[in-house]
Amino acid sequence: MEKKRRFAQALVFFGIFLAVAIWGVIPGTAGGIARAATTKAPPPAKYTWWLMNWQTQEVLCAIPVNHEGVPNLAEVATKCGQDLAYSWLNTPPCLVGQKNVSSTQDCEGLYLQMVQLKPQPSTTSASSNTSNRTTLNQANNRRNSTSSSSKPYLQLNFTQVFTPTVDTCALIWQSFPPSPLPTWLSTPADGRLLASDEPFYYLAGRLIANGVVDASDCPSGGLQSDGYANECGLQRAQPQVIIWQNQFDPEIMDVSVALGIPAQLMKNLFAQESQFWPGEFRYAYEYGLGQITDQGVDVLFMWNPVFYQAFCPLVLSREVCAEGYMKLSIENRALLRGALASQANADCDSCPTGVDLEKANESISLFANVLIANCTQVGETVTNLTGFVPGSVASYEDLWKLTIANYHAGPGCITFAINKTWQEARNLTWDDVRDRLPGPCSGVRAYVTNIAK
Repeated sequence: MEKKRRFAQALVFFGIFLAVAIWGVIPGTAGGIARAATTKAPPPAKYTWWLMNWQTQEVLCAIPVNHEGVPNLAEVATKCGQDLAYSWLNTPPCLVGQKNVSSTQDCEGLYLQMVQLKPQPSTTSASSNTSNRTTLNQANNRRNSTSSSSKPYLQLNFTQVFTPTVDTCALIWQSFPPSPLPTWLSTPADGRLLASDEPFYYLAGRLIANGVVDASDCPSGGLQSDGYANECGLQRAQPQVIIWQNQFDPEIMDVSVALGIPAQLMKNLFAQESQFWPGEFRYAYEYGLGQITDQGVDVLFMWNPVFYQAFCPLVLSREVCAEGYMKLSIENRALLRGALASQANADCDSCPTGVDLEKANESISLFANVLIANCTQVGETVTNLTGFVPGSVASYEDLWKLTIANYHAGPGCITFAINKTWQEARNLTWDDVRDRLPGPCSGVRAYVTNIAK
């Protein structure tokens, strides 16, 4: 399991690194419509961030940026290298007071710390110095120095503003998450806070039908004709419904920390899609906790070429895979999509509950990867249609709403609505885009509302 997770993390990292690196050089701000290509030098850095080790407090590299907020993934990788950027991306939260963590130096991994450089008064004119600059090491050495000097010096004031759990899609969009986060886009410090007690009629029906719950004393055995539980069946099943819907929380938390997808978002999405029943029932060929289809995994192959290169040879020959996903025949693409989508299918006739719970847990990382591919696709769509970096024309929360709409309805509906909204309103709020969804896509409005709560 651990090897699979590390492999998945590596695939995601390289995919989003390429995406962020591309978007990181696109000019444009939300402040105006007119844009012109320019060759002038970038503005000087306003802020400097240090990438530091929790345990040793060693400064590993410095990242100068000319914007507010945490450096994006491309900036960290450019200044510090891909290995350090990967370690930073996958550092879990440092939760002082939790088990075996009495101070931040008990934490593992890397974190960002903003350094504010403030010139201090001096009795010596700055003109008498050959340079006003200071190296990172010199600044480090001076931090605790109390000796007097005739030269101007830089006093370093530290403000810890980095959240260790990095939202991968925020980095892709270059959109700084608000504080506090909306509940549906949060990842609680304690996984027990993900617990829910929803009365899921569909889940109750599956538990009754598969013999997990005995509702034989209820009318019709506790089931309606459509397979959902009736009121009596739900009453009998509710204790097991609560246990069942919360059994995936530990894996949701693990995947959230590893891949940078909000845990509450994943839980809400699974509740909406399957009510946490990972087997096939309501719709044929929709699989798993997130009810993925073969068309739904298409986005993962298109927007994560590293994932494609790793998965394709498991199904097709290396020679065929070398052509690239979009150059495969229609038949081979369908074969590849079906093979991946079936990985989420947890149906199991020989299992006591009718589903393979271990496989269901393992599939959670697949759904997180598909969400990342969707937020990459949405980011590219926004940039192509507006000419701006996604985070400069739409809020973090609205970009997530566009992403889950894209997950549910596909890019056709969302691209149409984004383009129409931008042409008519020059504004990309979810409310504006939602109102311009074409008729066949109208169902996505309720879908997003149910998840974003």
